[in-house]
Amino acid sequence: MDFKDSFNTQNSDVYKDILSATKTNCQQHLSKDCSVTNLTLRSGSTIADFTLSSSSQGGTQVQLVTDEMLNQLAEKYPVRY
Repeated sequence: MDFKDSFNTQNSDVYKDILSATKTNCQQHLSKDCSVTNLTLRSGSTIADFTLSSSSQGGTQVQLVTDEMLNQLAEKYPVRY
């Protein structure tokens, strides 16, 4: 998906969809207190940078969160990973 500066507007559909998919999968696969902060989108197609914070630790679980988030977003947007 080609990047647009408007994606970084917190009320844009793309921003809200990425934030929601990330938070939902983080809370489902990592911990209920998981939060997503520092979400920024940048060019290179469209790249999402974000920070996950959770009381639970787990590298494989973080990868699962990322994979499931991308799968969820791929239902609506073209995703390559």
